[in-house]
Amino acid sequence: MSVYYQNTRSVRGKLKELTCGLSAHESDIYFFTETWLMDSVNSAELGFQHHSVYRTDRSSENSNLQDGGGVLIAVKKNIPSYQVSINNNKSEALFVHVKYKTTKIILGCCYLNVPSAAAITNLTEVLNEVLLKFHTIR
Repeated sequence: MSVYYQNTRSVRGKLKELTCGLSAHESDIYFFTETWLMDSVNSAELGFQHHSVYRTDRSSENSNLQDGGGVLIAVKKNIPSYQVSINNNKSEALFVHVKYKTTKIILGCCYLNVPSAAAITNLTEVLNEVLLKFHTIR
């Protein structure tokens, strides 16, 4: 399994470069932080033609800031995957369940703009929820 990570500092402003970069790296799974995406940007516009795209964009529910932030995980379509639902997610965090060959994996991507006590507590609560859901993953 090949994995690629990048802090993009705005996918919105770098769509052309991103599309070129995707063809150059051809990874099974991509992780991006600081995507700066909003609901108005359709995932199909991002150039992941052979990947399922999962996103958590910055919103008033997970940040007191308006611009920036956001995380994205893109998983090759031939790898079974689905986004893990999280109750009351007050953090810029995203988790995806992946079945790679015979192994099941929970992938996570998070972004902490300012690692305050409240932000760390929120992320810890989200991690605990994911762990409780998948403590017996097989």
